[in-house]
Amino acid sequence: MKQEIEISKKTFTAKDGSIVPYVSFVLVIDGREFSLMARPEDKKLLNYILEEKGFLK
Repeated sequence: MKQEIEISKKTFTAKDGSIVPYVSFVLVIDGREFSLMARPEDKKLLNYILEEKGFLK
């Protein structure tokens, strides 16, 4: 089975009131959304690829 993952830039507000940006990965299967979290060792590669494609600018 192949599924697409929606990748989007989002932010959240930290306890100190600062705005923290992050990249969200969401998988939809049968109408249900699942938030995915990249392993720390994969985050570096994902961020590199997204930066190269201009997504993080």
